[in-house]
Amino acid sequence: MASLSPDRVESNKPPFTNVGVDVFGPFLVKRGRSQEKRYGCLFTCLGIRAVHIEMLHSLETDSFINALVRISARRGFSELMRSDNGTNFKGEGIPEDARD
Repeated sequence: MASLSPDRVESNKPPFTNVGVDVFGPFLVKRGRSQEKRYGCLFTCLGIRAVHIEMLHSLETDSFINALVRISARRGFSELMRSDNGTNFKGEGIPEDARD
């Protein structure tokens, strides 16, 4: 097994300093008489493995940014954020070399 990266083993930092993020769903929820899709955004503390879940109204960039603002207001700003580089985190109209 490979060694863990330094951001996973730093013990002198507060929780959610280094964060992993992933989006899951959709879930059908009732709103009045209609059903709408909602998604979950999972923020995982890389140091102590605590989790924080936020709801996304859609997979659009604005919805994710709102979730990021909400977790930052509650947990503080993160120094590092890791994701699986899924298609839901790639914005349109951004050149390929600027996405890294």
